[in-house]
Amino acid sequence: MASQGSASPIYRSQEWQITRARALRAANYICCFCGTGLRGRGRSRVDHVVPIAKGGAPYDLGNLRCLCPSCDNKRHSEKGRGGAEKPQIDAQGFPEGWR
Repeated sequence: MASQGSASPIYRSQEWQITRARALRAANYICCFCGTGLRGRGRSRVDHVVPIAKGGAPYDLGNLRCLCPSCDNKRHSEKGRGGAEKPQIDAQGFPEGWR
């Protein structure tokens, strides 16, 4: 999800503000990954499952998930150390626990 300061005009639109509020209500203001409460200023992120840049629907509730800032940062490498975690590789070059 882009922050309010994002270059994308979508995040400044009234339609996004309404959709964002609907997504938070549908999630009962709970992070979908860790269960943290999302009520309060700066405590919620509404993230696109399929990024808009990759063809994701910007206002489709089915393409949105509600996250706390910590979980959002873990899932986006551009926001910190996030992104997919790399598996540990054993001495033979296989992911640990694979065999």
